Amino acid sequence: MRASVGMAAGLLLVGLSGYVFLAVTGHSSTPSDAAALSSLYFLAGLVTLGVFVGLEQETSRATSRAMARGRRLAPVARTARRHAVWLLALTLLVLAALAPALVSGPLRGHWTLFGALVLAAVVGAACYWVRGLLGGLQRFHGYAATLATEGLARLVPCAAVFAATGQSGAAWVYGVAFAAAQGFAAVVGWWWLREGWPHEHPPSALEPNKHSPSAAAPSIPSPSPNPGPHPTTTAEPPSHLESTHHSPTAGLALLVAASLLTQLVANLPPLAASTRLTHSDAVAAAFGQAFVLVRIPLLLISPIQAMLLPALTRSAVRGDLAALRARVRLALAAVAALGVAGTALLALAGPWVLRVFFGTKADLSHELLAVLGIGTVFLMASAILQPTLVALDRHRLVPTAWGAGAVVSAALVELPVDPVHAAAAAGVCGPATVVVVMAVGLASTLWKAPTGPRTRWRPTTAALKPGTLKPSALKPSILKSTAEVIAALAGAATLTFLARFINVDPLARTGQVSALAALQLRFAALGIALLALLLLIHRSRPAAYDTAKRVMCAAVAGLASGFLAGGIVVALRGTPWPLFGLSGDTGRLVAWSASIVHGHGSPNPTYPPLTLHALAWWAQLFHHGDTAAAFRDLEIGGAALTGPAAYLAWRLVLSPLWALVVGVVPAYAIIDPYKPYGAIVMIVLLPVFVLSVRHTMRVGGMSWRRVLVSALLFGLLYSALFLTYPGSSLWSVPGLMAAVLLLFPWSRAGAGKLAGFVGATVAVFGILCGWYVKDLIGPGNVDRAYGFDAYTDPAFFSMWRTDMPGDVGQWPPPGELAGVGLFSVLTFAGLGVALWLGWRRPLAVTVACVFAGTWLWRMEVASRMWATGTVQLWPRTGNQLLYCVLVLGAAAVCFAAYRLAGWPPHAPHPPHPQHSPPPSRLGAHVGVLATVLLVLGTAASSASDYWMPAKTNSYKILAYVSQTMRKPDGSCPKYAPNHECSATGDQSWLNNFAPPRNH
Repeated sequence: MRASVGMAAGLLLVGLSGYVFLAVTGHSSTPSDAAALSSLYFLAGLVTLGVFVGLEQETSRATSRAMARGRRLAPVARTARRHAVWLLALTLLVLAALAPALVSGPLRGHWTLFGALVLAAVVGAACYWVRGLLGGLQRFHGYAATLATEGLARLVPCAAVFAATGQSGAAWVYGVAFAAAQGFAAVVGWWWLREGWPHEHPPSALEPNKHSPSAAAPSIPSPSPNPGPHPTTTAEPPSHLESTHHSPTAGLALLVAASLLTQLVANLPPLAASTRLTHSDAVAAAFGQAFVLVRIPLLLISPIQAMLLPALTRSAVRGDLAALRARVRLALAAVAALGVAGTALLALAGPWVLRVFFGTKADLSHELLAVLGIGTVFLMASAILQPTLVALDRHRLVPTAWGAGAVVSAALVELPVDPVHAAAAAGVCGPATVVVVMAVGLASTLWKAPTGPRTRWRPTTAALKPGTLKPSALKPSILKSTAEVIAALAGAATLTFLARFINVDPLARTGQVSALAALQLRFAALGIALLALLLLIHRSRPAAYDTAKRVMCAAVAGLASGFLAGGIVVALRGTPWPLFGLSGDTGRLVAWSASIVHGHGSPNPTYPPLTLHALAWWAQLFHHGDTAAAFRDLEIGGAALTGPAAYLAWRLVLSPLWALVVGVVPAYAIIDPYKPYGAIVMIVLLPVFVLSVRHTMRVGGMSWRRVLVSALLFGLLYSALFLTYPGSSLWSVPGLMAAVLLLFPWSRAGAGKLAGFVGATVAVFGILCGWYVKDLIGPGNVDRAYGFDAYTDPAFFSMWRTDMPGDVGQWPPPGELAGVGLFSVLTFAGLGVALWLGWRRPLAVTVACVFAGTWLWRMEVASRMWATGTVQLWPRTGNQLLYCVLVLGAAAVCFAAYRLAGWPPHAPHPPHPQHSPPPSRLGAHVGVLATVLLVLGTAASSASDYWMPAKTNSYKILAYVSQTMRKPDGSCPKYAPNHECSATGDQSWLNNFAPPRNH
């Protein structure tokens, strides 16, 4: 009872300190400073509660289990401390990366408040580690002492500063006083631990520890077919923090993710409102203070969880479901009563309290406060359901629920309505989503749980077929392959479609930044939803997990390129023209395809005929012969299809995850929405080459019929790619031939079939493309386009800056190793590691040979540039070289993961207790997908920004020309600068081109 009183007193002090902090800063600060300090309040909660509460919960759970089973506590404490240090380091890295955005946004330019935020993270790590140990040991007097200390250490300095300075207190002083409070709490809690740490002796299996809460419980003999005179206790697996045989971070990572998502759901609405209300600091500060006011009841939640979690854990370990259900029902009933009463009171008196005590300069309605109070009730209910799921070892349901709530909140705060109303909707719907998901998961768990004493109960699921990270995959069924195709195309179409509703001025830099952020938000929300769905399927329908994983990977590939296509939609908003209007290559391609539409054929026999005829066909089918509109569709649609094409092509030789990592991620280095067909062919050719080489390795054992049929199919495929864009095929032929000769298992019979396969493939290709090859290599086909890269070091290919490079300074940029940059060195190292680990593998050898052949072709053509005065497109080989080395680097990771998955190579079976099991398969999949989402989202944003219209010597000028070109009806595009335009658009780009420096 005295512990409960102490906890209540500590809670009152913590609540009062937060109330006083916001009230004092509201009265003594300018509206801008008040809004910044209010944002610090929420950011500190997001950092400390979001990251370190998960550490406290897992530490408490591990400590209580160790005590219940008579285990030593020191290893648990040391492991938890190590995790606290790692979490703190990761948190500081994230804060450092976000520092400019935080300071310029919600912190209103105060770098000192950012320092206070860093201080809050440091002391919060120590405080929650100590509280986890106190809660697990059930030292609630010590826990209450930390709460009281935190409240007093925050309350007294704030009151002292206000009394000493009146209404002129500096914002940084209040910020430091607020942030440092948990440091004092950690010191007090550590003193309680040092004074009351139990004297440990490892108990035997037959003699329960006298210090354990379960010491009075009799040991329960385990069922045995041959009972002997000495009964034994049932062996229970230890917690993640106390185990030496299981992943020590699995449960903690899930809880940290859940805590972070919890704080995102709780704090995103006021932070988003503060960010969007930059024109009204008073409303932003009032809304933030209202959020604090209506969520005062949440101050009760953390200690309730600390007291409730050990009891729930003991009930779960003992299999006492009746007690567990009773505790949960009682807690939910208390939350409902407290929440309803508190919401009604705050809704009635809230505006008066905000005005009088917080000193708000803007009025908020009673209805708004009532809505915010309902959101608080949902958060309190989720805080009861979460420790119940933790006690039942259902960690994975927790981040799934909070992830779903975060997605809903993130979507609602971006609604194009009043920022306050959007934030209020997010404040209710996000927590409501969390409660629904948690309640459904908990009901399902309890329904499946068998009864009986000390049953280690888990929902039974169908056994999953073991899987590895093998770089090749079995051919999927037709239905699964169809599902992947549909998912990839749907992902690409979704973001492209959503971009149409981003209403900004594409020529204003602020509009471009807002558009990029809106696209990023939609990409992230869809990506998080896919991850949550994957986890849900793994949980509820394990048999469908493999299919779900394939579909999710395909959808991610589509979303990635859909992001870039959405960027092009924004860049061309308000104009009917394609990129570059009718200038440059755009004008030529539009004119050539228009000639085909009018029945005159292509006037340029050397340009890829399939591309021009497809453009003409599309114009006739959908645009009444308007090839300019068709070319606009080609640019947007081609950009959107690049991701699905890359993924589906690499799926011919790799498993879903590795197709995403090896094929799609490197593709963003060469993706090109201006003329997308060239990049698509270049990306697709590599996996087709690998498939071809792998096929030739097996051709010796095939029947002649199968040899000839496969030769026909490969001939048709190579012909289609060549007629779409021939450059990559010409550069790659020497490397492809070398790979076939290196990997083919030579024998007399096999050599004959190899010759037959190659001969038939070349025959089909010659019949379909021979005429075009003759035109390409004829003496009249000369390229004298001296672009920017024609004057650069030919050995440098790590970045292609196009014909209009922009402001690049020294080029190539100076490198660290004899002028070679670190990025280039790493790509070369990746090539070497891929060959080392993948020697004799078609993927590594084929791509390396193609790289070598293209490299030699590049040097040979560049070496004759002075003598002949021709360029012959040798700078364009840089894209293929870069893609090859990036693919090899990703393949090296693939091969290494495959090797590590089977390490140690001669492990005993079943595994010996001293050998750690391999990492979680689900964890590997989620980790890879999360990393890929982050990389692709960042890359897509950068690539989209590269095409936003601006009057510069870069490809930004392409969209700028389109925005300044008069529309067919004679009017100017909607966003033309100063509403001025011309028949050809801005043509200042012509000044950037100089004649060749020789010949």
